[in-house]
Amino acid sequence: MVLYLAVTSAAVISGINLRSGKWRLTILGGLGTVAILLLMIQMVVGFPLHDAVLRDGATDAKQETVQDVAQSTQNGQWGTHFRFTPWFFLAYHATVVSLALVVAEWYFLHASLGMELHKREPHGD
Repeated sequence: MVLYLAVTSAAVISGINLRSGKWRLTILGGLGTVAILLLMIQMVVGFPLHDAVLRDGATDAKQETVQDVAQSTQNGQWGTHFRFTPWFFLAYHATVVSLALVVAEWYFLHASLGMELHKREPHGD
């Protein structure tokens, strides 16, 4: 997750410092794509703490939903429960939204460039 932090920090700094244009869109789109891929890889590979607990012999450890955990604790069953935190989902959705905003900026940039090109063309009658 340190690499994700570095990539998103670079994206924020680039977004603030670069002027609107092709380079900004290319850099931000690339960094956003890398950030999403890092989150997806983390979901597939797993988290080190989760793996360490499973490796150390917690046989009852499994990933469950909040409802499963609430139901098992109400029934008096105790164990080690895993699930993604709200912060992880916030990071994932914020990265997806930022990538969508880069796409929207690309669309509006090309739409405005197209309008400027049409204004410059002489009308032949």
